[in-house]
Order: sequence, then C-alpha cells, then structure tokens
Amino acid sequence: METVSARDCYRTLKDCTDHERDISWLSRLPMILLTGAARAYMYAVYLAQVGKPGRAISFLTVADGLADDQERPYVSHLRSVFEFLSGDAETAVEIALEAKESAQDLADRELQRDVLVHLAKMQREMGNIIAAEEYEREAERIYRTARRINEKVWKAE
Repeated sequence: METVSARDCYRTLKDCTDHERDISWLSRLPMILLTGAARAYMYAVYLAQVGKPGRAISFLTVADGLADDQERPYVSHLRSVFEFLSGDAETAVEIALEAKESAQDLADRELQRDVLVHLAKMQREMGNIIAAEEYEREAERIYRTARRINEKVWKAE
C-alpha cells in the first residue's frame, strides 16, 4: 500500500468544500497509511478546528521534524498560516519565505501560488501594501504560467 504524505493531506484539505471541513471526516482517515509528518499535520488541523491553535502549532513543529524535503514546504505553509492567525506575524512571514523557496525547489506551482497569496495577505494586513502587491503580481505570474502549461498538456492529449 502507498503511504499518504503531507502533500497529499494539503491537497485533500484544499479540495474540501466548506461544509466538509468540519472535523468528522478526519476520523475516516487511514492513519496507519500516513507518514509521520502527515499524521502530525492532520492532528494539527484537528487541533486548530477545535480551537487549540497553540497545540496545533506544536504538532506542526513535530511534523516539520518528521518531514522529508518533499513534505516540508506543505507543513511550513500551514505552520505559517497558523502562526499568523495566532498573532506572530514576524515568525509567520519568516516561515512563509522558507516555504516559498522550498516550493520553488519542488516546482509545485500550486503551492508557490498559495504561499505567495498568503504572503500578500499578511503584508497587506501588516500595512505593507507595496510588498503585498509584489507578492500578488508574482502569484498571478505563476498562475498564468501553470495555466499555459496545463493548456499545452490538454492539447497534446
């Protein structure tokens, strides 16, 4: 059987509709198949959903320690979101910048775009409008590039 990575968890959560985001579906996950990082990642999601953001961040720290280079950017992105929501903007930006670089190394355009959108939102909320606009432009550029690549693949099929 194939294992489920933090990347798989990230994609699953992104694909959930709002009504599916309540915690009940977490009990149906085959935890035995999750990597250590993915398991800690999902526990963090659960803890955040039940209103324990500090504990969620602790589990993301554990997930980061267990993650390999392929999983770490997904863990870092979620940790940045949680850090920002918990009020630590400085740490959140630092972690997001690391996630941005790692996502570039993986060539995961979707994650790159998500991290850039998050960076833009943080900068905007902190009053750094110029930085926010730069991140928004970069996110849009990545989106357009990914769209062109997808269109070429669809035409080739």
